[in-house]
Amino acid sequence: QSPTVTVGGGTILRDQDVRLKRFKSYVIEDLKEYERAVNSDFDRAVFAMKRAGLIPLKPKEISKLGKVPVETVEKALADLKAAGRVFEIPPFGFVHLDSVAESERKLAELVGEHHRANPRREGLDPLEARSLLKADRNAFDFLLQHADESGIVERRGGVLAVPGFAADLSGAEKSALAGIEKAFADAGFNPPGVEALCSSLSLAATAVQDLLKILSDQGMIVNVGEGILFHRNAVAAAEKILVDYLSEHREIGAVSFRDLIGSSRKMAYPLLDYFDVKGVTVRKGNLRYLKTRPKEQA
Repeated sequence: QSPTVTVGGGTILRDQDVRLKRFKSYVIEDLKEYERAVNSDFDRAVFAMKRAGLIPLKPKEISKLGKVPVETVEKALADLKAAGRVFEIPPFGFVHLDSVAESERKLAELVGEHHRANPRREGLDPLEARSLLKADRNAFDFLLQHADESGIVERRGGVLAVPGFAADLSGAEKSALAGIEKAFADAGFNPPGVEALCSSLSLAATAVQDLLKILSDQGMIVNVGEGILFHRNAVAAAEKILVDYLSEHREIGAVSFRDLIGSSRKMAYPLLDYFDVKGVTVRKGNLRYLKTRPKEQA
């Protein structure tokens, strides 16, 4: 076979399965960085991890993306880990320090933008943040922990906030929040609806909905699905009742759980589904079992 040559003496960096947008700065920077890495196995392995962003990669995946032998990748990872340049997220793989730092910067920007657009809310929903960052779920959990420990963002109840941020609430709103929380706490497993809250607090429905969002941000009330809200203490109490019952009786049906907590079908059934999603229980047919006891359920 004749030696292959390129027209004009150029060097082929990599194959490309999509057309490049040559006037986009990020495309040019990406190619420049790869050009700097192309002559080194170590640098190509690093480039593959950086290009993956906040998606954990295993050695074989890095090898394939960087076109580097697996043995070389494993050695590079050991050196990078010793130098604090990569993080391992068992059992999913490795992410590069630069990717984590860049994702933390973007996360802080997203949370800050949310504060400016919603000064009365406590913070940004983590699920929304993960969607906007297009981050892998497992790596995103690691990112939140690292960002929290680094003081870049902090978790407050069920949301993310910039350290030092305080929701801009009036005295009347704070008083109304306390009234709504008390109503949910007193109601237990039969929480009040919006209409009842409007009547008891003399507030418009839109105002009540806004305040419910704030309480949800704070983690004081929990949306268990289908728009059903409970006070967090009621959710914790229901979980204990459910776990204690299943520890003794092994299985439970939805009607039995409804009767056990003295609630209605409308309230009890979404609560059971919530515990399924949370990983407390597993559903088989019409019955629930403790997820931590799979062998006994077989």
